[in-house]
Order: sequence, then C-alpha cells, then structure tokens
Amino acid sequence: MFADAFWVRGLVLSLLMSVLVSRHGQAAPPATAEAAAAVLSLETLPLIAGAEVPSNQRLAGLSYQAKSTIKDAFAFHKKQLEARGFSELPNATVTDDYAASTFSKDGFRIAVSVMPDYGKPGSGLVGITLQNLSNVELGSLPAPDGVKPLYDFPASRAMLTELTPEQAAAKVAELFIADGWERYGTAGEVHFFRKNAVRVTAQIAAAPAQQGKTAITYSSELMSVELPAPPDATRVQYSDSTKQLSIDSPATADQVFDYYRDRLATAGWKATTDRPVVDRFESFLIFRNPAGELLELTLVEVDELRRVNLRHQSAAEVEAESLKAKALAKAAKMKKDAPSPKVTIKLPVGAKVGEKTARSIEFTVAASSARARVISLGKTLTAAGWKENVSSLDPMAGVLSFTKDQGSISMDYVDIGLGPAEISITGTGVDLEPAK
Repeated sequence: MFADAFWVRGLVLSLLMSVLVSRHGQAAPPATAEAAAAVLSLETLPLIAGAEVPSNQRLAGLSYQAKSTIKDAFAFHKKQLEARGFSELPNATVTDDYAASTFSKDGFRIAVSVMPDYGKPGSGLVGITLQNLSNVELGSLPAPDGVKPLYDFPASRAMLTELTPEQAAAKVAELFIADGWERYGTAGEVHFFRKNAVRVTAQIAAAPAQQGKTAITYSSELMSVELPAPPDATRVQYSDSTKQLSIDSPATADQVFDYYRDRLATAGWKATTDRPVVDRFESFLIFRNPAGELLELTLVEVDELRRVNLRHQSAAEVEAESLKAKALAKAAKMKKDAPSPKVTIKLPVGAKVGEKTARSIEFTVAASSARARVISLGKTLTAAGWKENVSSLDPMAGVLSFTKDQGSISMDYVDIGLGPAEISITGTGVDLEPAK
C-alpha cells in the first residue's frame, strides 16, 4: 500500500514536470561551474554566529558546526537563501531535533539540513550542511523505455523496470553516453556520469519488494570544479571537498598526458611545460588558465596501470600558497642569518687548543685527566642551566651531552694514558667561545 502511494505520487510529479517542460521549452543543460557560481557560491556564503571553521566550504557544498539550536540555524540559512531569490520547496521538516528542506532558484536546488553533533553530546553544537543538487531536472535524464515511476523527490527519483540489473545498467550507460554524458566511475551497483559541472548518480539494483523488478534511482549534485576523466579509466574517484580527481588508466603515460593536454585546452587550460617533469617515480604537469587557476596532474606507475591525480586550486588558493611559501622562506632565512647564542667554555689550566671553529673546539690535556676535566666542564654547564641528557664516562673514553632551549653541546674524549688526552666539544645551535 505504501509503495503504491509513492508510485501514484511519483506519476503525478512526473506528469506535472512533463507539462512544465513542454510549457517552458527543453530543460536547461547541466550547468557549468561558472554558471552555477553566478547563481550562488556556497564558498562565499556567510556563516551563522558561533560557527567553527568549516570542514568543507566550496562552490557546491558547505559543512560546518556552530553553537546554535536546530531551528535557529535552519532559520538563518532559510532567510539567507530567500534573500538571494531562492524559494522553499514543499515538504520541509523542521523540529527541535532535525531540520531539512530544499530551496530552488533558476532550476538550481539547494538542500539544507541541520542536526545535532552526535560526536560531541552536550557541546551545544549542531552540524549544518548545504549542498547544491545542480540544475538538472531528474525527470529529464535518459531512462530505459517502459520504466514506471516509484517516487520523485527534489533530491532523488526512482523508477522500476522489467530489465535485470545488468541489462538496466548497460542500457542506462548507453543512453547517458548517447546524451553527451561521460562515464565517471562505478562503485558496485552505483554508476556515475558527468556533464559540465554536474555529476549524476545512478543506483541500479534488484528490488525484491517490487515483484522482482529492478529499481533505478537517479540523484545529482553540482561539482565545484570540472575535472574530466578518460573514457578508459578503470577507477574514478572524485572528492569535492579537496577538488581532486583520482583515476587508474590502462593507457601509457604519454597517452594520459596527451589526453589531458588536449581535453583541458578546450576549456582554456595550458600546460606550463612542453613535457611532464619527472621526479623519481612521479611525473607531473602543471596547467594554468587566464583566470589564474591551477591544475596539477601527477602520474605514478602502479603495476600495469597509471595512477593519476588531478588537483584544482583557485587563483585565491594559489596566491595564498605562494604567500605562505614566501613567509616560510623568509622565516628560514631570518633564522639562518640570526646570530647564534654564544657559550663561553672555560678550558682547563694547561689545555692546548688545536682545531677551532665557531661550533667546535678541540684541545689536549695531560694524560689520565680527561675524564675529570670533562666532568668539571659539565658541572659548569649544569650551573648555567644546561640539562644533561647523555652520559658515558669510562676512564679511557667517554661522552657527555647537554641541551638548553634550541641548542645542544656534546663533549667527548679519548685518554689511553700514553700521551696527551684529546677532548672535543661540539655545539649545535650555539657558538662556542673558549676562555682559559
């Protein structure tokens, strides 16, 4: 009975969408990242007061925690979206324990959910997630002939078919590719397809509760960046939070680099070097575009495959990374140029100094006296605040070392009793200054 109600509801929604599409023309093509950003970028969306640093904030998705109630956090983002021209779709759920709704503008759908932070009970934190579900109308996506609707929601659409799961998967892939979509990986019964900045998920599985039919469920999401994958890729994994695409390819390294050089050129990307740079086991190629963005393509050989990673950085991220590198280089130079602390080493009476540098002193003392001299020097350092951390003091040879702040001093000796004993003092992070 429950399934029948959903079937009827899905049928009504599908018919309604057909009327809307026929009335307003063909459904809009899957959006590019640029077109989506013109409507709304979640990357620049202000957060509610009391927010912590977001775990993810990109063009297409936003996830963060904040000290707030469920209803207050939801109301904050609802007001925010409505001020930007979005309208709330029916069937919202807003309670003290959970809130979820979908907002629409120009065909784009933004899903908003707020729930308690179950990992930190009693903290007063709630988890807030906004996800751009793209501008693709799920009812307009290609599907096998003869499918019957099971349900139709803003975030997902399910259909039933008499085809087996294997037949349905093959047919769905055939239809999507014919419609200009590219394969974008699989994970068991889940198949991904990409066009522009939209990724569609097609879950295809047996539905025992539906008299043995096969269920086909579509959902879609906006991607923050448009990263292509070769059609022969055997593994495709995309992460929107890191803006990275990882694939395995049976093609040669040259074929992979040529594919990306040609494919990215059509979108305005240009490689910064004629050939990939080889660094031990890894090869990489950097692409830039007129907007100042950067794509880093890296490739390593894994068994008989090429493992490829494509990572995107916005112009702002490139600049921030450059500034960070300059700051680190400046700090390292200042540390290198800064004078090291001086430590005065009071040499024993009768010591004869040999080789000396700013960080080391070598000298000799009378036979059979080195151990006592080193112990005496160690007491002087201890009195000056140095901490002893290594001690091995045999009559004929030994070592004694100390640390203080960022510096260290090590003393070692050789004293076989047949001639002058040799003592060496070495400093790290400090300059040594002998004094008799």
